[in-house]
Amino acid sequence: MGYSIYAANSAGTASESPSITVYALPVINYSFKNGTVGQSYSDYVTVSGGKSSYTWTKESGTLPDGLSMRSSGSYLYLEGTPSTPGTYNFTLKVKDANGKAATKSFTVTIAGVAPTITTSSLKDGYVGESYSDTLSATGTTPITWSALGLPSGLSCSNAGKI
Repeated sequence: MGYSIYAANSAGTASESPSITVYALPVINYSFKNGTVGQSYSDYVTVSGGKSSYTWTKESGTLPDGLSMRSSGSYLYLEGTPSTPGTYNFTLKVKDANGKAATKSFTVTIAGVAPTITTSSLKDGYVGESYSDTLSATGTTPITWSALGLPSGLSCSNAGKI
């Protein structure tokens, strides 16, 4: 349905039907998934509403180490390979072509790498003699050790010392 605007004075009347576009305010949609140290990460959020031509910025907080932002229109991508485990909190802002903005806070947890035991054998021992050997593993530290079924008289410390 059309509309008209009128202006009148003593010399006459004018009318016009200029177009008006009404936009919804911008809203950031979705949240980011969690990740794992050393594993490739890629996820995105989008904006709905607002007038096309968006500018994305990080307003506060810290992105996970190893990840960076890349925007493409209404999408903001978080990509890379996380390098440090932890919980990261940050706030993103998107502005539309008319300067209307939306912000949203995010939490992304980056899990560490599960340990992989790299000790494939332990040195031999003899009954009645002192014994000591150390276990090794890769993965996110600290690693806590325990053992079941060791030979009688041997135990394993939390630090991996037999």
